[in-house]
Formats: sequence, structure tokens, C-alpha cells
Amino acid sequence: MFKTAYDTLAGKKSLEPDTIEKLSSYLVLSANSEDTQLVKTKRSDSANGVYRLIPGGADIPAFSQPIYIENSNDTRAIVVDIRPFVTVTNMKNKEYKVNNHYSYDSILERLVLQTMWLEFGTQKILGLGLFPMRVFSRWVTNVLAKKLAVSQDVQYTLGILSCYYYYCLHDDSGDMEFTPVTMSRIVGLIHRATGYEMRNIHDIVSKLPIVRDIDGFIRIIKESTNSSRLDTMNSAGLFLLLGPTVSGHDPRVTAAVALEHPPTFVGLVHGALTFRGAGKTGLGEVIKPISNIQEAKDFTSAYRGLVSEFSK
Repeated sequence: MFKTAYDTLAGKKSLEPDTIEKLSSYLVLSANSEDTQLVKTKRSDSANGVYRLIPGGADIPAFSQPIYIENSNDTRAIVVDIRPFVTVTNMKNKEYKVNNHYSYDSILERLVLQTMWLEFGTQKILGLGLFPMRVFSRWVTNVLAKKLAVSQDVQYTLGILSCYYYYCLHDDSGDMEFTPVTMSRIVGLIHRATGYEMRNIHDIVSKLPIVRDIDGFIRIIKESTNSSRLDTMNSAGLFLLLGPTVSGHDPRVTAAVALEHPPTFVGLVHGALTFRGAGKTGLGEVIKPISNIQEAKDFTSAYRGLVSEFSK
């Protein structure tokens, strides 16, 4: 599993050099200063300092995903950059006006999800239900079907592999393969998410290793489908295809990060379900036909409860 958005392949490539170092230094300098652009979120039970970076004169490059910092003095922090979405109205009191509510709300929700992912592990995100797995599978499969014109048989296999990969992204065991008991559970989850025959699902995934990154996902796609249309597919190509399917700030990077980082993906899913503009994106179009099923309602309720509980 990837602990943070900037541990992912796309995240690493998108971050300007020295951003984390500069932010880390600024965090130390700001610790006992009132003249800071860092606004702390009050959470007495959090092991990490949780901050929003507001506009000002600090020489810190822009960054679109939550950044995790662990300094040598054993202080830890998670920071989001809200400078593109707000205007400061009172620097002394750290007051600001929000100019872009969707992007602002989205990044703060991802801040919460990232904090939760680090502090409580992967199960709270996985516990949001089957809906994210169902959407992830449809998202990847539909884009490849439209852009690469793969056959129905290949789409069937892609749907199963995408579910399997999504589950793998939550595994933090360090093992190379799942136990037979866990594999049986995964087959059942994929069956519920896709409606496909359990025997067919088992035949496709039962011998697969645990796949925790985009290159591994592409490898099992090629090996399992033997499709000539997917022979030349690589991570850069997949990022390019999925980048235009989401909305918000820095959507191409966010979509690419979401392929390896479940907290980012579930944030995108919730946005596409609840924000009208996001519903018109490629991801939104995938979600629209299933947006009113009970599974979607359960996800929305669980997501809001989780974010609300952890934001207190």
C-alpha cells in the first residue's frame, strides 16, 4: 500500500523538487510564531499536526495533494495547500474567504482521509463498502473499452482484475500472496461488485500475487487478457486516458494518484456523487447509472459519518 499520495508514481513525478524540504523547514520555523501561513486543525487525539497552508509570502511551491512530513525531531504533520481556493481577509487572525468551494471542500476531505489512512490503517476506507470497488472497476474498464476498443471478453476480465487490484491497494501485510481464506473472501466481494460468476472470478484471480502498484496492475492485465490492444499499455498511457475523467484542482494528477491511493479515489467518488459539476465528468458518467442504488446511499452515509467524526 502507498501511505501517502506523494508515495505513488504520479505523486512523486508531480511534486516540484525541495517542496517537502521547504515545507518541513517552514513548519519548524512556524512552530512558535504567530506570523505563519499554517492554520492548524484542532484535533487533540491526532498523532499528527494537521494544517492548511494559506496565501502569503512563504517560498513554498504549489502542491495539490496532502503532504505528510516527519521531521528529525519526531514531529509529524499533514499539510494541504489551500492557497488556490481562498483569499485572506485577516492575516493576523488567519481568516480567509473561500473562492472555490468544491476544490476547497475536496482537499479538506482528502486531508481527513489521508490522516485517517495513516493513523488507523486501511480498514476504515475498505469498510466504506463495495461501492468504491464497483466504481473503480467500471471506471478503468469503461475508459479502456472506449479508448482502446477491447472486446467484451477482455472487458469482462478487466472488470474482475480492477476489483482485485482495488482490494490489493488496501493490503499492508507485506505478504506476496493472499491465503486461501482471504482469496475466497475476495472472490465473494468481486462477485457482489460485478455480478459475475464466482467460478470465473476464481479462475482469473486465484493464482495472482498481491499487486500493490500501477505497474503490477498493468502486468496482470496483459498476462490475463492476452489482448493485442493492450500490449503497449503502460502507466503513462493509463494516466493519460484517465486524467480527463475527473474534475477539481489538478485533475490529471489526482486521477493518476487515485489509481494507487484509495483515500484519494474514495474522495473523488464522493465528489462525483454529490457535486453537480463533478457528475458531468467521465467518472461521474460511470457513477450516474448506479448513483441511486442502496449501495451508493450506504457509501455516502458512511463516508460523511467518517469524515464528520474525524473532522471534529
